[in-house]
Amino acid sequence: SFKWIYSRHYSGLENYSSLNADIKITIKGTVKDGSVTHIGSGVSMAVPDITNGTVVIDTEMFNLQLNGRDTIIDGDFFKLGPGSNGFLFEAETANATVSFEWYHKFS
Repeated sequence: SFKWIYSRHYSGLENYSSLNADIKITIKGTVKDGSVTHIGSGVSMAVPDITNGTVVIDTEMFNLQLNGRDTIIDGDFFKLGPGSNGFLFEAETANATVSFEWYHKFS
């Protein structure tokens, strides 16, 4: 996990499998005009505005929750590719903690 406080924050994960894997990204805190981009695929999705709230992006379930309620997304879902995966988190305002949980696949 990391503290998202900059308008542009890069983060990376390593997928040790040779298969694509789904991921769950949880964002807790405050975000205004935010987005998450999976750098390898270029796929980006908007992060709903939250103030002391929680957004959960679950690519396995094709689901985005805002404060525990399903919501419609602006963008596509992405998967972790084999090897290194970079993410760009962008926002006008950000003061949140981001954590990752992924669905491991073994090959």
